[in-house]
Amino acid sequence: MFFILIYPKTVLQFKRFLQNSNMKNKKITIGVFGHYGNRNLGDEAIIEAVIQNFRKRLQEVIICGFSIVPEDTQQRHSIESFPIRYRHTEPIVHEKDTDSTTSEKRSEYNHSSFHKKQGQIQKLKNLIKKIPYIKYVLKAPVYLLKALKDLSKEISFLIVSYKRVRKLDVLMITGSNQFLDNFGGPWGFPYTLLKWSVLAKLAGTKVFIVSLGAGPISHKLSKLLIRWTLRCSDYVSLRNVSSEKLIADIGCKKALHVFPDIAHSLEIGHIKASALPSKVITNGSPVIGINPMPLYDPRYWCEKDGSKYQNYVSKLENFCNRLVAADYPFYFFATQSQDNNVIYDILHKLEVTHNKVFDFAEHTLVSSSVEGLIANIAVADITVATRFHGTVLSLLSEKPMLGICYHKKSKELLVDMGQGEYAVDLDSFTVDSLWEKFTSLVANFDIEKEKIQRKNERYLDSLDQQYNNLIKKAVG
Repeated sequence: MFFILIYPKTVLQFKRFLQNSNMKNKKITIGVFGHYGNRNLGDEAIIEAVIQNFRKRLQEVIICGFSIVPEDTQQRHSIESFPIRYRHTEPIVHEKDTDSTTSEKRSEYNHSSFHKKQGQIQKLKNLIKKIPYIKYVLKAPVYLLKALKDLSKEISFLIVSYKRVRKLDVLMITGSNQFLDNFGGPWGFPYTLLKWSVLAKLAGTKVFIVSLGAGPISHKLSKLLIRWTLRCSDYVSLRNVSSEKLIADIGCKKALHVFPDIAHSLEIGHIKASALPSKVITNGSPVIGINPMPLYDPRYWCEKDGSKYQNYVSKLENFCNRLVAADYPFYFFATQSQDNNVIYDILHKLEVTHNKVFDFAEHTLVSSSVEGLIANIAVADITVATRFHGTVLSLLSEKPMLGICYHKKSKELLVDMGQGEYAVDLDSFTVDSLWEKFTSLVANFDIEKEKIQRKNERYLDSLDQQYNNLIKKAVG
């Protein structure tokens, strides 16, 4: 009787064992595609997680990368890598050396006729400006030649890329926020995703869109290009409910799945914490790690607004002042190289306020690798993160945290992880509200840490399911 009761379960387990054994021995070639290679360690964590998990599940797997800077991807992840766009390269012009005598003679000659020539040129320009539409007529051939040259290069690039994608079993467009058009417009992310998806379908290669984020998408052409991309796909999953809704709203007819961001499956148990920066002295209080982001920064962000940027920097500086007054040790960490500019600006304000040096190296942990970033986060007891993957990797590292949310994706993640009460909106938060949430988090530290641990286990189980499903689809 007992054997009969357990028999169905035993048979099911045995069938799964045989399926997993067959899949593990199957040889497969996967292209990991994304807008990576720009020194954004949060995005690089996605590639690293994909490589770890597929190599763990498949003995005969070949993984190659497709990124913006393939040289960085190849060096960073030790996989063969290729560009996702053809790259404009300008020839380096070296000035020819000339002796001083020749230079002086040329200078004297030019000086004597300079004003006369300039006057003639200016008269000609003024005459041309009086002719209606003449500048468009004169520039049209230049624009046409450039467009033809770019088109020729793009076609050549597509031919080479097609040959590369033919060698793949699966082109996997993985993670990050790639369904957007605020950076580069329709001809940035949307066009790049479409052309590679079409190339893959022409080559008979499966296209998996895996745990992508979506938004903002504002242009009609972007929505059209994304719909076409989705039609080429064999599998689509989004990393949160709001992304799923946005993709459904633009007219996607595919079955959509929701799974956590791929970086949640990164294996980090072997990584040891970095040493604190030299000026950060522990005193028994929780150590605070701060991850800023160059939002609105005219040097970087797509929406350039100097006053909003300075307001954000001032709020973080004032929050740091409260940490100093309350004797909390704190340091900064970056997930992308441009974050360092914000750290410099905050430290400069702290120098002015306290009339003492706040040196970058003495208050900041910097790394160029994913493992180094995880080690830098591990130093903290509590983090204050603005970057989305600063948030993801803090939670993966089981750090209770405050989230300064510039996009609903961050708020949605914190709410789903049971940390919604510790999220603040970028544009509306005050130092008082941030400090109030901070003191509450310190008081509930152990409770919140346990919540995060439980949710991490669920996220990992969910991503395990997705990896297994992807392998079945890839080898089937």
